[in-house]
Amino acid sequence: MRSVASSWELIERWLRRHAPASAAVLAPPAGDGQIGDAAAAMGLVFPDDVVESLRCHDGLTEWANIFPEQPPLSAGAMVGHWQMCMEIAEDVDGFAPSPATGDTTTAATSPMPGRAVPTTSPRPPRHWRAAAACGTGGRT
Repeated sequence: MRSVASSWELIERWLRRHAPASAAVLAPPAGDGQIGDAAAAMGLVFPDDVVESLRCHDGLTEWANIFPEQPPLSAGAMVGHWQMCMEIAEDVDGFAPSPATGDTTTAATSPMPGRAVPTTSPRPPRHWRAAAACGTGGRT
């Protein structure tokens, strides 16, 4: 299977050739501190693929519609989106917010493959269902 970094290389090459203005808005890599701070703010350990992607590009330098569904988020924007979802969680079908607790998490024990959820939860936490209701589908 292709690595996230090699996938980014293909995307970058295509953008440079066919959409140079879009290639120009790809942000530089996120630092380990930014990635760690974002994960800690949400009480998660990001899956390796998310970390690898953020180490290639920390989102975009400005909003652009370079991918079909949603632009890539920076580590900080992921936290902002998560916080917004937590703020509206109670208004979305009565879901209760699930604040970051600092619990250890791992993608390996996730009931949602490829997603990082607290290991102390026997099923997807409510905040993932609230995130799905506010448009992210629980994706990080």
